[in-house]
Amino acid sequence: MRRWFLSFGVVMAVMLAGVAAWWIYWLIDVRDHVITEARERALKPKDIFKECTGCSEMIVVPAGEFMMGWPETENGYSDNEGPQHNRQALCGRPV
Repeated sequence: MRRWFLSFGVVMAVMLAGVAAWWIYWLIDVRDHVITEARERALKPKDIFKECTGCSEMIVVPAGEFMMGWPETENGYSDNEGPQHNRQALCGRPV
């Protein structure tokens, strides 16, 4: 019985630490970058934004067709960046 209580206590402590870490991450890294619905609707094609401090920048792609991937002749090309192909965006959205 004592072992069960000890295991339960350890699990609860780990869960509490995880929740605390998530809240700290949210308060420090994400909270100031959250895109509100109004701000999202105001984004125009080619606008750049970030969703958190450590996140990559995102850009709003305009509706229409665009070429995705690098051409094989490009300097610095690697296999995970091709092949180059057409994509269609039906409505403008961040990527």
